[in-house]
Amino acid sequence: MNKIITSLLITSSFSFNAQLYTPGSGVTDIDGNTYQTIIINGQEWMAENLRTSKYANGEAIPNVPDSSQWLNLSSGAWVHFNDDSQNEFPFGKLYNWYTVADSRNLCPVGWQLPSDSEWTVLTDFLGGEIIAGGKMKIVGTEFWQSPNTDATNESGFSGIPAGRRIYTGPYYGLGNYTLWWSTTSDNDTSKAWTRDLHYLFSSIGRYSNDKNIGLSVRCVKNETSGINELKPTFKSLIRITDIMGRETVVKNNEVLFYLYSDGSFEKKVISE
Repeated sequence: MNKIITSLLITSSFSFNAQLYTPGSGVTDIDGNTYQTIIINGQEWMAENLRTSKYANGEAIPNVPDSSQWLNLSSGAWVHFNDDSQNEFPFGKLYNWYTVADSRNLCPVGWQLPSDSEWTVLTDFLGGEIIAGGKMKIVGTEFWQSPNTDATNESGFSGIPAGRRIYTGPYYGLGNYTLWWSTTSDNDTSKAWTRDLHYLFSSIGRYSNDKNIGLSVRCVKNETSGINELKPTFKSLIRITDIMGRETVVKNNEVLFYLYSDGSFEKKVISE
């Protein structure tokens, strides 16, 4: 008769890479752009940077490449990195914070810009700011500069280094880093909280930045828009891996890791 020895492990403690998300249903913006989405820890996020040129009500967001005009804005605007439309794919558009804060909603209907606390919910689930960044970056050096430290993308967030536009107009950081807006202002009302990934670090930074710089945007589904219907209604086994992270089948007298649809793991040893 087999005996099963089981211990529950916290996801972030594993040294091998594991998928921590389930695919979402996707979303389409007002321009007709489609985005892949992920469900992770009860939140559904876009897995791509926003590309829309309109608010959700159909009104246009101004494209403002001129540096002097950009500097003096107190309303929404967008640009492409280096004013080059070829950077739209895969990097998306760069928006100032006034676009993010506009009541017409930059995100698709039923979606919203994340608050600072919603970003924290995500990064805490991924093990905290010190290690969450690596789990949120696309693997390899096709987009990221080497060494792209500790990138696994096990969150499915697929962060890419879209750079930024500073408030005086120049562009920096394509291939090196990316920053995303939150809706939350800092105590200094000229600044708002952002999140930052960098090719050299496995961490994700939480910084307060000037509202008139140009950054990337990710949207999160409204809690009242059916996210609970998209979450798995039961815990099902996705796969079994050995201690090296290789997929395998049930074996006696061997340490195995069981990955479930809710993102949890179990460590099991089945002894004869």
